[in-house]
Amino acid sequence: MQLDPALHDKFQTFYKLNGAKTFKQSEQSGGAVEESGVCSNIYSQYADPNNPDTWHHYQLHHAKLVVSCQQGTTESDCVLAQDLAKHNVPFLALSDSNVEARVMYKAGTRYVIQSESLAAKAVKRQLEGQVLRKQNFMAEFVKQHKMDMKDEEDDPHRAHLAQFL
Repeated sequence: MQLDPALHDKFQTFYKLNGAKTFKQSEQSGGAVEESGVCSNIYSQYADPNNPDTWHHYQLHHAKLVVSCQQGTTESDCVLAQDLAKHNVPFLALSDSNVEARVMYKAGTRYVIQSESLAAKAVKRQLEGQVLRKQNFMAEFVKQHKMDMKDEEDDPHRAHLAQFL
């Protein structure tokens, strides 16, 4: 996105805080028409997420919430957590171990998601309720998971952003 100034400008104006409202007002005065329901105050930035210049360029210190979905970036996530904590911005990040999670909490991360741990706990809860049901073992969960995947495929935000990816 940093290489395409026009795309960058569109994201900056269209997806910034109250950008959707501003865009809707401008379209009433003759601007382009966008599909309703696509605008959001939640937007993704495509830049180097481990570079502090990116954090300042996109003004993450003004965000309501920052989520890092990268694994193996504990060091840069800790630096970002410390920076965002100064501005009272909640920061969520991923970790692979309790050791990493402790380090990230100490740095100021609001919540650390341990995907393997969460998945193990979810599977344990699911299995506990399914052990006695051998014929339809996990059938309810399979059905729900397939519905969740379908919802993700039909997400209008994903479809709208796909043209830029």
